Amino acid sequence: MAGGHPRAPAARSIAVADRPHPINTSSKTPHFPMSLRLHSQGPLRALFQGELNIASQLPDWCVELKGGTLEIDAPRLQFSGNRLERLNVRLRMAGQLDHERLRLALDEGSHFSLGRLALAELLLEELQGQLAGLHLTAEPVGEGLRVSQLGGPLHLQTANLRHPRLHAQGWRWQGRLDGGDEHQQLGGMLQGERGLGMNLQLRRSSGGALAMEARLTEILLQAGNPLAATLSDWPARLELDKGHLQGSAHLYLSPGKPRQAELKLQSQGLSGIYERSELDGLSGRIQARLRGSHLELQLTELEVTHLNPGFPLGPLRLRGQYSASLAQPLRGRLAWQQAELALLDGRAWLPPSSRDLSTGSASLPLQLEGLQLGELFRLYPAEGLAGRGTLDGRLLLLFGPAGVRIEQGRLDNRGPGILQFRSERIRTLARSNPAMKLVADALENFHFSRLSSDLGYDEQGKLRMGLRLEGRNPTLEKGRPIHFNINLEEDIPALLTSLQLSDRVSERIRQRVQQRLRKSPDAP
Repeated sequence: MAGGHPRAPAARSIAVADRPHPINTSSKTPHFPMSLRLHSQGPLRALFQGELNIASQLPDWCVELKGGTLEIDAPRLQFSGNRLERLNVRLRMAGQLDHERLRLALDEGSHFSLGRLALAELLLEELQGQLAGLHLTAEPVGEGLRVSQLGGPLHLQTANLRHPRLHAQGWRWQGRLDGGDEHQQLGGMLQGERGLGMNLQLRRSSGGALAMEARLTEILLQAGNPLAATLSDWPARLELDKGHLQGSAHLYLSPGKPRQAELKLQSQGLSGIYERSELDGLSGRIQARLRGSHLELQLTELEVTHLNPGFPLGPLRLRGQYSASLAQPLRGRLAWQQAELALLDGRAWLPPSSRDLSTGSASLPLQLEGLQLGELFRLYPAEGLAGRGTLDGRLLLLFGPAGVRIEQGRLDNRGPGILQFRSERIRTLARSNPAMKLVADALENFHFSRLSSDLGYDEQGKLRMGLRLEGRNPTLEKGRPIHFNINLEEDIPALLTSLQLSDRVSERIRQRVQQRLRKSPDAP
């Protein structure tokens, strides 16, 4: 070991003192009591002392240790790139050694402390451990000892744990160590001071295989989100404040074999905010499996009861799988059995299918069914617009590096309907424009037999519609047929921003939008 200062020559001393004792006339084996003191100095200072009672008659020789103490102090040590500072160990022990085995047990008051421990990217500060109750049994093998049993309670805590993937905080471990030469097992509760807790079990076999099982203590988000307070990679745009979350993880590592891992998360009734959308009633199960470098994700009955990006959506239901390699996690294969969203009292859905995402692009044929015009006009921020009717359609969603766009979009009415548009602004323009007056009069109570539209959407957020209307106003020119061809364009991000600044969303959403606008006034 190399310390942080020039190495000083170590000094060691051994002191042995015989102690007189009464002669036990009933014992045929002579006993020799002895006081033992071992002392060393240097980068690592150690002191061992205790009372020995030696029965020297062969073959039943035996050495008993009573009142043994071991004290270790080291200001600074460095080994294999790791560094520790201010090591302090105080052990109180008793034990016995004979020709069959060695037994040692740590008594009350056995503990250690460490001011700082640096292991690669992991840093522990003010680490303390309570070791009372640990016991060791070993058996002689050749010229050495084989540990047949090591076990007992183990309590650890650190005032601060730092890692690039974690927020700095204190942690506490309360558990038990059990093991020997065939296997080792460590199990107990790991608890962070910010509320995240888990039951953790580690097992290591004699062949070197390591198995880990972790089960999260149920998270009640009404009391706060310990995941966001613990994981530095938690997305800042996702806030959860209601619901329950449970999870478990399994990891298996074996020499010469691919690593295996599994993660399960189950949510119930999660509510909060994602980006600039409110979500409520997120429930379902997510399962992730890792086999070597191959990753598989499975969504089972994932449902969001309500979504609100500025207008209400939902429920949303998803069920499917995704598989990819760790080298290219976003270039895998996506399959779904259900993908459905309630929209405008109708639904938008994808027929069950799969897509290869290895090129970084994909197309999804979105079907629209039963959309209600009345609901659209109720939500769309246009004064004087109303009506009723049912629309069906289809959209080809295209995903690529530049974003999302829509091609080959089409909407058609399912049956007759009514469109009503009464606008004082249009009325003012119509007073000096006969053609505009005809349009305004017709649209005040337009009974359509056909309402169809081509539809497109580009990566910049521009929605373009080529609308065709056929029908009549029963009170205009004896209800003669009138046909309209209307081209519409809407900036969807700007529309959503205006909705998100209204009272249709929570105050937290409005704050997010206002903060974004202050940072970038030109942002939609």
